[in-house]
Amino acid sequence: MTDYSKYHYTTEDLRFLKEEEQRLGYESFGAREALALTEKIIEIAEEEYQSGIYVKIRRLNDNATMVEYTSDDKNERNAQFAQGKVNACLSYGHSSFYAFVKENVDGHTERLFPGMEMIQAAGAYPVFVKGEMAAVIGVSGLKEGNDHRLIVKALCAVQGKEYIPFEKEIL
Repeated sequence: MTDYSKYHYTTEDLRFLKEEEQRLGYESFGAREALALTEKIIEIAEEEYQSGIYVKIRRLNDNATMVEYTSDDKNERNAQFAQGKVNACLSYGHSSFYAFVKENVDGHTERLFPGMEMIQAAGAYPVFVKGEMAAVIGVSGLKEGNDHRLIVKALCAVQGKEYIPFEKEIL
């Protein structure tokens, strides 16, 4: 079993993640933006990580799936992991990685895995439109925090913004 107590985050880390989410927000986010973002996620996964990926973007106002993609080397298990991360994102109102950092800062050292309903691990990310969460991106298929990095890199690329990496280890 993994020892999650080895991760040491601070309130500054939480602030960084919140500011990143707002910086990468949109003025509007529709089907075309979701498709462009998914294509960029796939491209970066293949080029930088030499891996396939599972991606799902869900609109929150009507719970519609905007885009869902499963590469040939991924399967339903990846979809389940992504959904658990999405549940954490929705529960905390921030990325699923933020959820883990928040629990770590609050002194909790275990991830939530109750029947895979919620997973506090990197790979789900909110899409904010004018400051309100409008959609959520769920990604699964990479390791060592790279699902989170992948989403952030893709958001930066499609928006023409600088990628500023999170300097600590990502779960």
